[in-house]
Amino acid sequence: MKRYIFLLNFFSLCVHAITLEEQYPDFFDCKTDTYIERDTGFIHGEYFSERKMTPCKQEDSVAEFCVKDTFHGLPVTRIVIPDPLPVVAFYIDLPLYKVKSILKKNIGFNAKTGDSDTEPTIKKDGKDRTILMCVPGDQ
Repeated sequence: MKRYIFLLNFFSLCVHAITLEEQYPDFFDCKTDTYIERDTGFIHGEYFSERKMTPCKQEDSVAEFCVKDTFHGLPVTRIVIPDPLPVVAFYIDLPLYKVKSILKKNIGFNAKTGDSDTEPTIKKDGKDRTILMCVPGDQ
């Protein structure tokens, strides 16, 4: 029995899927490295390639990925990436005031509404949904 428990622990350590926090370690400095190559459609980002993700919706040059994941404690349901720009938007199924509160509590980030190219901003998207996005200014 001990051998089986050891093997289960070993395999659980070997199977590590990259998290959104790991994919976007510099998100709160507005530095993202995920983008889609226009010619090939290849998604640059280990989170996406590891899961062999394809967009659940794509219009013009904007790809939407349907997910059920978390980012610093926030429930993310969609990740939107326009190609070929390193812009990322997380759609979060919580009202804006709760997103602000969770970000402040979990990582000490004071989320601002509006546009900024030096830090992420949040926008209300309907009554109970918020968009957390980062649009780097050096594009």
